[in-house]
Amino acid sequence: MKTYFKYWGKAAKDKAGEKMRYHLLAYHSLDVAAVAVEFLKVSPLLKYYCDTLAIKEDRFLDIIGFLCVIHDIGKFAEGFQNLRPDLYKFFNNKKSSASYPEKHWSLGYRFLCENTQMMSDAQKISFLDALDRWLAASAGHHGRPPKNEMNAFPVNRRFSPDGMKDALEFMKDVKCLFGQCDFDFFIEKDENILRTLSWNLAGLIVLADWIGSNEAWFSYHQDIIPLGDYWQKYALPSARKAVRESRISPLPVARYKTTKHLFPVITIPTSLQSKVEEIKIPDGPKLFIIEDLTGSGKTETALALAHRIMTSGDADGIYFGLPTMATANAMYDRVEAVYKEFYASDTDPSLILAHSMSRQYLALEKDSDEQDYANDEECAGQDLKGWLFDNRKKAFLANVGVGTVDQALLGVLPVRHQALRLLGLYRKVLIVDEVHAYDSYTNKLLCNLLEFHAARGGHAILLSATLPHALREDFIKAFVNGMQYDFSGNVRDEYPLLTMVSGDIFLEMPVSSPEHLHKKVTVPAVHDIKEILTLIESALQKGKCVCWIRNTVQDATEAWALISEKLEEDKLTLFHARFALGDRLSIERSVVNNFGSKSSAQDRRGKLVVATQVAEQSLDLDFDFMVSDLAPIDLIIQRAGRLCRHRRDASGNRAEHEQRPLPEMAVFMPEVIENAKRDWYSALFPRAAKVYEHHGRLWLTAKWLTERKAFRMPDDARTMIEYVYGDESQAKIPDALQLQENRAGGNDRAQAGVAQYNGLKVRNGYMADMLSWPDDENAPTRIGEPATTVRLALWKDGELAPYFNNDWFLSQLTVYRSLIAAEDGQDQKAIAAVKVNMPDKGKYCVVVPLRETEGGFEGLARDGQSHKVKVYYDRARGLRVERQGDSDEFDL
Repeated sequence: MKTYFKYWGKAAKDKAGEKMRYHLLAYHSLDVAAVAVEFLKVSPLLKYYCDTLAIKEDRFLDIIGFLCVIHDIGKFAEGFQNLRPDLYKFFNNKKSSASYPEKHWSLGYRFLCENTQMMSDAQKISFLDALDRWLAASAGHHGRPPKNEMNAFPVNRRFSPDGMKDALEFMKDVKCLFGQCDFDFFIEKDENILRTLSWNLAGLIVLADWIGSNEAWFSYHQDIIPLGDYWQKYALPSARKAVRESRISPLPVARYKTTKHLFPVITIPTSLQSKVEEIKIPDGPKLFIIEDLTGSGKTETALALAHRIMTSGDADGIYFGLPTMATANAMYDRVEAVYKEFYASDTDPSLILAHSMSRQYLALEKDSDEQDYANDEECAGQDLKGWLFDNRKKAFLANVGVGTVDQALLGVLPVRHQALRLLGLYRKVLIVDEVHAYDSYTNKLLCNLLEFHAARGGHAILLSATLPHALREDFIKAFVNGMQYDFSGNVRDEYPLLTMVSGDIFLEMPVSSPEHLHKKVTVPAVHDIKEILTLIESALQKGKCVCWIRNTVQDATEAWALISEKLEEDKLTLFHARFALGDRLSIERSVVNNFGSKSSAQDRRGKLVVATQVAEQSLDLDFDFMVSDLAPIDLIIQRAGRLCRHRRDASGNRAEHEQRPLPEMAVFMPEVIENAKRDWYSALFPRAAKVYEHHGRLWLTAKWLTERKAFRMPDDARTMIEYVYGDESQAKIPDALQLQENRAGGNDRAQAGVAQYNGLKVRNGYMADMLSWPDDENAPTRIGEPATTVRLALWKDGELAPYFNNDWFLSQLTVYRSLIAAEDGQDQKAIAAVKVNMPDKGKYCVVVPLRETEGGFEGLARDGQSHKVKVYYDRARGLRVERQGDSDEFDL
């Protein structure tokens, strides 16, 4: 008997009175290899690798199989085996005192680097120069690349002499099992290509390890049989079943369908949609940028274009990234109505919603019975359970995913399992909406993602109503850099515009917006909040539906409080992000029902929404009159897109022709004066001054709007944007505002620099450096004040229960950490008791117990400075926090 059969790889939790259950390390290693091999056989990834490397498929499958088999080679170390002393004694007939100071994946990587002769006849240095990223991908199967640190404890001191001998013999026998496993072939390959390919390999091995660790497919095997027999009789058949049932393989794509076929409601395609159907789509990675008015059908155009790319054989799925949770929820509903049209009629494609508060469960959810071997030891069975419950990761393996752009950006940040996200994005059309809506940090990460996607053969579609020239160029340069081209074109001024980039192909195609969106929006400037209230009251009395968009939650809440004294409860809605998820979804549905495309005159008449930025992006809302706090010019245009969005008659019902008066949007702003003082904006908007730091650009926005008193769409769109964002705009800003503008510009550059530092580099390959690889909950996809996930709890019969519908997920929301950072402490025992029963054990969340009062609910928490704060919550206003100073002496 080969002595490498006396090592366990998986072990069930030790239960009193039950026989020890374990899975031999040799067999688990083969399980993982089998999953990778069977997945590749049904995935276009195999052809991509083989074409790129000029290697035959059978030979490449043997190489990948071998790399997967050795992923857990570090588990031959005595310290790991002694994590289950009972099993160590059972196999070795003795006890061990070995500790476990170094994790098996890190130790395994160092072991492989020290023993390259088992894989190649080439010199060690030459081999590692070519394939160190591939070894890191193999050993880094728990989501982080291992570090080969200098002056680390010698590898041979971490293994017993028998352990070292058995690990080497196992590698030798496995190499014989995979007969064409010849790594010398890679020594002559371009290192940049090998490094770029390492990202998908890392994701593949993580996925294979998770699936290969699922006992539902791979039962524990303790009887010893030869490796080849186990491979043929158990590993491969089980892997075929697992790949099929886990639904991770691509599906056949439907034959090409026109925009009208995909969206029957479109009787006459727009100019943009017709152009997308007509253009010749080149081979290779492609970037499209669609700039058109809000409500012009950009979403349908992007989906139709993605369908064309899929039917050409260049992609198998879609990921649609949105700026916010609310916009992702709305887009999910729109995509759900059409996504099955992209695939063959006899298939069942998957669609998953992915953002920080999404929850969908797959049928294969199953609690892992695998032993958690040590407090800080990560096991694939527990990772698998986390993956099954975490749509933020699953969405990228679904056929179609919809979510926030943040989830895609995590693929280019040093976070656990980022390579799995990249693997999921491979062969998907990446669609990103509202690309004008992000800050400098996020835009830089988006550029990095575009570079990664292009370097790995991907395709992207960017959507925006308004995009400054400089930002459009940044996106184009990033994408073509991923293809290893240089961009030397000059972007055009026409609007609307469809841009296509692929290698050295650069085309800009002017299109026309739908005629009913050509409109003049009058923009009266209002400087007093009393006048705002008068305008709103007048519009409501005329039966109009109205929206007031404020720039902060507190401003919106205060405005709601002013108006609530004069308006019936069913006529007024406060809509912002600081509601428990259950309440927020209910409010969101109500807003869409009352003011969306299908709303009737009765639904809309005399109703008011006071909202924050959640109402300005991607939600299909249609108001008769609007008020907006002064915001950057692109957001003013965006908000105006919610005015008279759909054709209606004078009473508010849908009609063939627009019969309402010209749309009007009052802008609440300071008076525009040439010698504006430094506090020109902050005096009127002290809170929003921290949200929109470019006060000079805000002054330019106000000046343009005040001088013209109206704008026409689409005629003025490009002019408005370049007036504020153009290269010559800075000189127009008053001297007193220049200091803040320069400070904001410095912050932008600093944010971009941080993103540049944080972001991974595609041609560095999958390898750890000085950066840490934290859990993605702590990874910054956006720069801003740190936030806390808060779960609201109610006292019921002396115990805590979820606030909303007995559901912790629907009872949570996110607030700034400066407001709530920790639990108060007086109810810690009850909080600990409920966290144990949460699906995620309450990790990374703060539970706030609430007691019901006459006006809602009240509770206690601690802010970012550990001061006690009072927390108020009610279904109409959401969550509010009252600071109590330094005193801790007060009761509920």
